[in-house]
Amino acid sequence: MKAREFWQNRESGRLYAVELEDGMVTGTCGPLTASEIEERFLAAFDYSSRDADWLEHHREEFDLYSNDVRRRQASGADTRSRLAATLIADVMHPGVITCLPRASLRDVARLMSSLRVHAVVVWGDEEDDSQGIWGLISDLDLVAAAAHGTVSAQAAVGIAGTPVVTVKDSDTLGHAAELMKTNGVTHLVVLSDTIEHPAGILSTLDVARAISELG
Repeated sequence: MKAREFWQNRESGRLYAVELEDGMVTGTCGPLTASEIEERFLAAFDYSSRDADWLEHHREEFDLYSNDVRRRQASGADTRSRLAATLIADVMHPGVITCLPRASLRDVARLMSSLRVHAVVVWGDEEDDSQGIWGLISDLDLVAAAAHGTVSAQAAVGIAGTPVVTVKDSDTLGHAAELMKTNGVTHLVVLSDTIEHPAGILSTLDVARAISELG
């Protein structure tokens, strides 16, 4: 029994119309342009057996390409464009929960539990508590310290293991998502455009919420 399908190479992205008989590739047409990838065109292609054997032996390198795939890809592109048009200032949590470097981890734990936050910024110094980001303590950093039995012994500055990655409140959500991915972090410290001072926190949950509301 004959069947016709569109296949897409995972590495190159090239698209082919493929003719199969009893599940085996007998003919191909392509590479094709995106405008030619329509189900109604499948029967009209001029199939050739020239690359049939090669495609049959490399079929694990291809994915079935359908209108559903096209819709998902278009949706993904649309999401990226909307993230690129959304400002961090519109979705971040304004304000930052901070502690001094000398604060104990128990103090940090109390802050997290009482205020229901997942990250605390270690900010300021002994002489001037208005300057300087020392680090960021996430709830995972705190759990790791507890697992090693160091909660009582260490000050906040000694366990601020999460890299501090900053963004401006005028940056886009798309830029923020790339920074999170590249640096492997779940929280970004948002700086104001007007002063180099933390204006808020952007978390992966904020990004997820924004994506859900893009419509």
